[in-house]
Amino acid sequence: MNEILFAEIYYICIAIMLILGFKTYRSIMKNSQRVSFLAVVFVHILYFQTDLVRMSNVQNLFLNEMSFLFFSLCIFHGLTTF
Repeated sequence: MNEILFAEIYYICIAIMLILGFKTYRSIMKNSQRVSFLAVVFVHILYFQTDLVRMSNVQNLFLNEMSFLFFSLCIFHGLTTF
């Protein structure tokens, strides 16, 4: 039951990130700011996807490492960008 709830939350987060990415892509921001923010959005989407797959009772070391790598990239890129 909890896995279904977490999956729904992750899908909602991915949808929100896609909306943010689309709106940012069409905005009038400076090009460097737009590229940086789109990179942050893309890395967050990758993190949500790998964590979603990792939660599906698959004990795979590669998925665990990729999930933690994308999470670290989210934090690192967010701290260095803004």
